[in-house]
Amino acid sequence: MYNSIGQQLAKQGVHALSIDFRGFGESINEEFSVEKIQKLSQEQRRKAWRAMSVHWPSDVQLAYDYLKNKISNKGVIGASCGGSQAITLAENNAIKLISFFSSGQGEDNIERYKKILGDKPTLIIASEDDGGTYTSAQNLFSAANNKHSQFIAYKGAAHGYPLLDSDPQLATTIVRWFNNKLTK
Repeated sequence: MYNSIGQQLAKQGVHALSIDFRGFGESINEEFSVEKIQKLSQEQRRKAWRAMSVHWPSDVQLAYDYLKNKISNKGVIGASCGGSQAITLAENNAIKLISFFSSGQGEDNIERYKKILGDKPTLIIASEDDGGTYTSAQNLFSAANNKHSQFIAYKGAAHGYPLLDSDPQLATTIVRWFNNKLTK
């Protein structure tokens, strides 16, 4: 879904790697499939979601480890449920900047961000009617204390990739922000 951002970053000389979490995109198998999980009862769904998502931090760390020796300035974008993984990665590694794209965060994650990452340039993007995601985005931005942090708000309820579709310039905006902040 985010190949256009990766391709634009690559054209700017920025190494990028987009990963599918287990259960999403090309990382679906018999054990991990969001479609199958959504068909389960609420109790079974919670259990299956936890069993699947418990692997994400180590999966993201492996992706980071693959790239870390290829690049000096590092940034991370957490889209949707990837926001919490971005926080974990940035807490444990030398990340220069962070972005949250349609990524709602609970109070614990916002506190983690504020305590450890609030001084890093942060790009936050959310739609005003995207439920708790927008409120979370506002709270993250309030916790951001770097002068290069930016909050981009959109009308409507688009979440994730549909938000990119709603603004043909958004991918370019993200790429420019990353490229400008990584090269400073």
